[in-house]
Amino acid sequence: MADEEFHHRTVLVTGGSRGLTAIGNAIRFCHALMQANRYEGIRKVINVSGDGKANDGIAPGVARQLANNDDIVVNGLAILNENPSLYRYYEMAVIVGPGAFAHQARNYRDFPAAIKRKLLREIALLMSEDASDQSLAVASNQ
Repeated sequence: MADEEFHHRTVLVTGGSRGLTAIGNAIRFCHALMQANRYEGIRKVINVSGDGKANDGIAPGVARQLANNDDIVVNGLAILNENPSLYRYYEMAVIVGPGAFAHQARNYRDFPAAIKRKLLREIALLMSEDASDQSLAVASNQ
């Protein structure tokens, strides 16, 4: 898919939050959905993106711990438009779990390209894990 086509298919919702950012609530909500799900996935990952630090709802640390206790990875994409230090905050206060990572978008216009980079990183990680699992299986069969 061409970058421009991807850009047009990506929707960025702005406004409507009244300046409130409830990262902990979002993680807790996704955690609850995963726990209620009848299907067991290969991986459990919550992806959080935003343009601000948590200033509403439960603390992200509480929700991160819930996710981590149930082997759920939380990745993050920080939009630095209004807060250049937000990436560091995501690294310290949002992401958790094996292989968890934070990614950044320089601004709102960069968000679609940043999402694409993040997805490619996740796919590469999955492919490297799959290759590692296959090499372990081959080694154990020899």
